Amino acid sequence: MNNDIPIFMYHSIAPRTGKVPLDFLSFTEAEFRSHLLYLKKNNFKTVTLSDLWKLDKDIIDQSKQRFAVITFDDGYLDNGLAAIKILQEFNMTATIFINPDFLDNSNENRLHVTNDSSWGYLNKHEIKSLAEKNIFDFQSHTMSHNHVFVSDKIIDFYSPDKFNKYYWLSWLLFPDLKSKWMEQMDKLSEMIPAGYPIFENHRALSGKQFLPDSDFIKFSINKHNSCSVSIEYLNNCTNNKGRFEENTEYDDRIQYEIGESKTFIENITNKTVDFICFPGGTYTAECLEWAKRFGFKAYMASSKIQVKSNLEALKRYRVNNLVCLKRISISKNYPSFFKNKMTDYLLCKLKVEQFLKKKNYFLQFLRKFRDIFQRIF
Repeated sequence: MNNDIPIFMYHSIAPRTGKVPLDFLSFTEAEFRSHLLYLKKNNFKTVTLSDLWKLDKDIIDQSKQRFAVITFDDGYLDNGLAAIKILQEFNMTATIFINPDFLDNSNENRLHVTNDSSWGYLNKHEIKSLAEKNIFDFQSHTMSHNHVFVSDKIIDFYSPDKFNKYYWLSWLLFPDLKSKWMEQMDKLSEMIPAGYPIFENHRALSGKQFLPDSDFIKFSINKHNSCSVSIEYLNNCTNNKGRFEENTEYDDRIQYEIGESKTFIENITNKTVDFICFPGGTYTAECLEWAKRFGFKAYMASSKIQVKSNLEALKRYRVNNLVCLKRISISKNYPSFFKNKMTDYLLCKLKVEQFLKKKNYFLQFLRKFRDIFQRIF
């Protein structure tokens, strides 16, 4: 087994209730604890990304000590409630990638709550408090985490029953409510106008944004609600649908997403922000160029990018001032009757050993069996 450094990707540590569109991102406390138990039993020392960069890479390569990094995306409140409790239990640390657009200005401190499974985001006061404990370090997940329209082709119309599919539309239309959107889903689902046209969309940093014309939006809503007009009709009509960003606008937006997020987080934590995780692993060459200009040291890889080794990437940083790191995402899609602590432990073991290129035929057989079972049932 090689001495590479596994980096884990998590989001939320909370019960999955099925009431929030993003429930699928959450691991339970028991699942997360089983993963950390694997790391502990296999002599992994967790470090934050900031601390990892301070280590001598040649010593890591030759050392018997094994290192791992735990990361959380989005900055959910439960990171400071449930995740921190389990990390402390195992004497481990983690990195949180946050989106400042989702933070409110509240000085409320909810970190003393002992049993809160509600969804929501850490606020500025809580992030500052957690940063001082040195259990988490905070890095950039860009400013907005938005989905944006990327073409003038309409693919659907909004209706309240589709909120779980188009929840991100509320972020675009009501940005002041982003920090509380999960607490106000019923309200927001009705605030978005029925019949609002849904254009082809993608992550905010996937490329130039299409900006719908406000008059066309009104026209589309009225037509849809008055006579159930078809998507084909609106796509073929000659009305001005909107425009694409100019090059300067696109450039300004990239700088805001990348540079402003770095400054914003540094002002809260009084610590340097050196690492960026692009939402959905989506970025362009322009994004990487600006990340380099703003002084980021590394970014998390897109799932489409093959990164040979995190350890080799760290060594390359000596000559390249921006490197790409890959992360491990642990699967949760296995039959419910297999669900127990040992299953979670073995899944973590399988993922890490695959990452470290160690053959484990028994675990691979279990994974194949799970995949076949899922297809059948």
